[in-house]
Amino acid sequence: MHQYDFLNLNPLEFESLCNDLMSQEFGVQVERFKPGKDIGIDGRFFEDFNHSCIIQSKHYAVSGFKLLLNDLQKNELPKICQLKPKKYIVLTSVPLSPQDKQKVCNCLSPYSLGPSDVFGKDDLNALISKYPQVERNHFKLWVMSSSVLHRFIYSAIYNLSSQVIKEAFAANKYYVITSSHVKAKEKILQSNVLIITGEPGIGKTTLAEQLCLESVVDGYELVVISTNIDEGYSVYEEAAKQIFYFDDFLGKNFLETLQFNEDSKIMRFVSMVNKSKNKRFVLTSRTNILDQGYVLGQVFHHKNLKKNEYLLDISIYSLDDKANILYSFMWRSDLGQEYLGEIVSNKKYNEIIMHRNYNPRIIEIITSSDFVEYLEHGEYLTYIDRSLENPKQVWEHPYTVQLDNFSRAIVDIVVMSGGKIEETTLEKVYYKLLRGRGYINTSTTSREFESVIKTLCRSFIKRTMAYTRGLSGVSSESKPKEVIDYFPFNPSIADFVLEKYIRQPDLFSEMVLFFEGVDGVLVLERLRSSNPELVNNVAMMVFETLGKKFFEKNISFIARLGNLLERTVFEKIFADYKLDVLTAEIAKICYINEKILDFVDNFIKLKDYDLEDVAELFRYILEFITCYDELEIITMIFSFWGVAQDDEFGLSEIFYKKLVSIWDEDLSADFIHDKIGDVCDIFEVYGDPEWGSEYEVVVDEDKLATLICESTCELFIPMSKDDAFTIISAYDLKDIARNNYSEAERGSSGGYGRMPQSDSIDEIFSGFLQLKFAG
Repeated sequence: MHQYDFLNLNPLEFESLCNDLMSQEFGVQVERFKPGKDIGIDGRFFEDFNHSCIIQSKHYAVSGFKLLLNDLQKNELPKICQLKPKKYIVLTSVPLSPQDKQKVCNCLSPYSLGPSDVFGKDDLNALISKYPQVERNHFKLWVMSSSVLHRFIYSAIYNLSSQVIKEAFAANKYYVITSSHVKAKEKILQSNVLIITGEPGIGKTTLAEQLCLESVVDGYELVVISTNIDEGYSVYEEAAKQIFYFDDFLGKNFLETLQFNEDSKIMRFVSMVNKSKNKRFVLTSRTNILDQGYVLGQVFHHKNLKKNEYLLDISIYSLDDKANILYSFMWRSDLGQEYLGEIVSNKKYNEIIMHRNYNPRIIEIITSSDFVEYLEHGEYLTYIDRSLENPKQVWEHPYTVQLDNFSRAIVDIVVMSGGKIEETTLEKVYYKLLRGRGYINTSTTSREFESVIKTLCRSFIKRTMAYTRGLSGVSSESKPKEVIDYFPFNPSIADFVLEKYIRQPDLFSEMVLFFEGVDGVLVLERLRSSNPELVNNVAMMVFETLGKKFFEKNISFIARLGNLLERTVFEKIFADYKLDVLTAEIAKICYINEKILDFVDNFIKLKDYDLEDVAELFRYILEFITCYDELEIITMIFSFWGVAQDDEFGLSEIFYKKLVSIWDEDLSADFIHDKIGDVCDIFEVYGDPEWGSEYEVVVDEDKLATLICESTCELFIPMSKDDAFTIISAYDLKDIARNNYSEAERGSSGGYGRMPQSDSIDEIFSGFLQLKFAG
């Protein structure tokens, strides 16, 4: 019989094991409940319609019987008295004597019917022997046993394989079975070949090694390939059950991997394993390097190696997956309660798992004393924030070592464009940057745009494709335009690259100039509030480099860069810029936005203009305004200039027409839908349980019109009540009111998506500190 001590399981995993054993023992389907605040129920089943049997799992293997009994009496018994189950079953990882079991029964009487309802460590091991499939399904249960470890190491035919197994065993105690693991296992069972790819730190190697351990339990010998595929060929035995593992199989020097038709040899090996009934092959590679293999290794491409690829993407982890991974690292962490307690008591776990840079490698760092022990008391949460906001440890090596100048150029451009850039723009800036920095391709590898893009997609950058709708008046036969955009693959990549540019303002300004339009200014705008001095310095460098050519740029670029300058610098640079030139430039582009309005506001205050001088400029601006926010900015500008509501230049008339137009076309529907409940009364005039109810609706249109006028009262000219009535007359207000009332009666069916998840996460960590530090 097995003798597991269950120490390698965390409380959540132990609970799952206990529920599975009870399901087999009683031949019933056991209800599972969210972890945490379970009101005394870890599992439940019914022996008949009215009588419930409650299962409570207590993982006190370290704490011992005394604390177990105290917890049952102090915390669980009050819950049991409220639940009043027919039977109450206790399962614990603590070894129990007959006397111990009787004490538990006495404590929980009359709900614990006898010692047979109390299962200790030895009882659990007996059930595991009785139900081997349960043992089989709980990978972490058996994988850490000494007998299995001995068998694993014995099956490794290389010293390297033995070392890999030992490292995998060490990692297993933190390991969480996620959907990635399940899908990857399905993939290798289908085709015998699995290629795990993904970004750095995502867990490629960990997943691969845990899958290898499972295969060894199935009787496979582990063969770790360290250098080239010849190692696999040399020990390949037709009759033997073998699993081959090739970590980072292309490596950073992928050209060396492809020499002497290495790609062809790899593909022949893949084909052999794919056709075999007793072989498996697990490979890992960073996505960008694998894509370089697709581009350069023609055999990879033509043999369709991608059909066996499984891309391990952080986005497929659910919030519960992320929470369980964090929980596992915290459970095994050597940090004291003074550290982990801050994560739990401050609910820091919510911020961690929802952070855009969540990454298992970062979780390992922030829960390890190797990285934390030097911190002063009270600095831990700050350290976590810093690690998540600037995960340099994750990206520095692949970015600086594995990418060449050409690949780094594209990653930098995508990041410095503000996080999104259209393909044609990216290509233009790429070649401009190559010329500007004097990059020369001295290798035999193509560094043309398309080749470099293929190696980067899905590891450092993402690619999306969409189609634009045809413009009004365009023939229906004309094809929609394909639009391809690129984004950073993970926000932490952008953080890492941006940090490099922040440290080098001259490099920053150079990058801004590689862009032809405003794309290069977007990142500066985002940094303005947090680093105004840097932004001002970079903007000045751009201006100094361009000289007089700066004013030949598009007015949008001039305005957005000008807005980034400190006031004194702005006054100096734009002292000689002409008002009529600004007016002409705005008339030329035929649009306006908030950034241009901010620039206009700053510029016209430089000199002692009167209203007549700027009236023509304002007329163009008003003509091109398209949104309500811009009207609010114009209101502030007009207030500064003292524009009257009946001014002689017709500005007030143009403003008001634009206000009515924007309200009628863009704002009225949402406003009326939101406010309809405040301006109507609904009376039930007929009710029937079979046919439903009929309602009489009375809408106070005067009140609704007043609300519209009040919402515009801060503008230069507010909405008149007559025009408000005209706007609402286009709507069937009674119908809107009935629909709103019906929706309120029915209630929301789906919730708000993340909130239930957040509650579930809170419950996962509820009781964590008590369980971990109870002893």
